[in-house]
Amino acid sequence: MATESDSSLIINKRITYFSSCPAFQEVKDYKEIEVQPFLKAAEQIAKLVDLLGRIFSPVSSDIRGNITKLNNIYQSDPSTYATLYGIVKKEAETLPPEEFHIGTDALLWLKRALDYIRAFLSRFLESESHQEDLTPLFTVAYKDTLEQHHNWFVQKIFRLCLNAAPGRKSLICTLIESASSGSKEEKLSDEIAEEHIMKDLATYLDTMSANIEAINQILKEFNFEL
Repeated sequence: MATESDSSLIINKRITYFSSCPAFQEVKDYKEIEVQPFLKAAEQIAKLVDLLGRIFSPVSSDIRGNITKLNNIYQSDPSTYATLYGIVKKEAETLPPEEFHIGTDALLWLKRALDYIRAFLSRFLESESHQEDLTPLFTVAYKDTLEQHHNWFVQKIFRLCLNAAPGRKSLICTLIESASSGSKEEKLSDEIAEEHIMKDLATYLDTMSANIEAINQILKEFNFEL
């Protein structure tokens, strides 16, 4: 018979989206982030964006498009392009500044999209549990990240779409159902399930944030962000 401790362990490992998906790598050196594990983690963010609803499909499509570009570069020469740093460095050394750097540009836009989702998830983690309307969190996250890179028309459409963002209860249920196998042992109270989601999310955000900051360092070293 499963004990209460065993049940908590099952929930922590299996019911939450953030404990069941490929996590971002621990960053020891910003130059050593491997391309393939990073792209797998980024793909999981695209799947998370899909769970938020159709209004976010442009964001998930943009993420997947840039993942594809980076993966194609990696597949062309896995040894040279084993790391994100290697992609940017190679393009900086072989392409003139005025020429389009497809891999570096893809990494830049992928980082921007990830930063937006990171910003929302951070606010979601910090928000009070009774805050049902998540639209303000999505809106502030957008203003702090992607908005500055969009023209006024895209900004207007994006803000309108955010009004259809899912509520807190809906998002929590989605995060539970997306990772649950449906066994009786996994069906604890919503309060306990949410507690485990937030715990796993906090851990997940630590490595996600570290990867985003590492990419910022890469782009800064080669003056690409400017």
